[in-house]
Amino acid sequence: LYQYYEYRTIPVNDIPTISKAGKPSSLFRVETSSMEIKDSYIFPSSYFGSSPQFIPRPGKEEDSTHGYIACIVLYDDPHSNPQEKSEIWIFNAASLSSGPVCKLSHPKLKFGFTVHSTWVAQVEERNAKYNIPVRADYEEILKKQPEAVREQIQQLFEEYVYPHFEEASEINAK
Repeated sequence: LYQYYEYRTIPVNDIPTISKAGKPSSLFRVETSSMEIKDSYIFPSSYFGSSPQFIPRPGKEEDSTHGYIACIVLYDDPHSNPQEKSEIWIFNAASLSSGPVCKLSHPKLKFGFTVHSTWVAQVEERNAKYNIPVRADYEEILKKQPEAVREQIQQLFEEYVYPHFEEASEINAK
């Protein structure tokens, strides 16, 4: 699907080369008013930082660096069995470049690959009014796919995706 992604910035043919080069994973803080990277940390080779979450320090400080960043870190350890390892690394949000202040691990800790994360002060019912129906969100993307791929994906969505979300939308509307 990435091949036909409207906002793609890296040519599809360059992806295998970039992947083989072993570009390191990184964690960085962007100053949104200037869109400049103000602080960063480059993970060691073969380490992948994922799902960063901000954890505020106690107090009323409103500064976005007054706290910690916790990341899931996945890596390969060729000297152990199993080779794939998982850890939680904690960074001082005000000084990412100093590296983690703490690394948490356990022999039985094994995270799967995660894609999105968020931090909330407390768990409560979602009251958002903003909603884009899943079918409407994906129809335009599917229309741009080659016919053979489009038909397969459309069938998958009709059978497994749309019914789940359309049913949830009907329940939430009541």
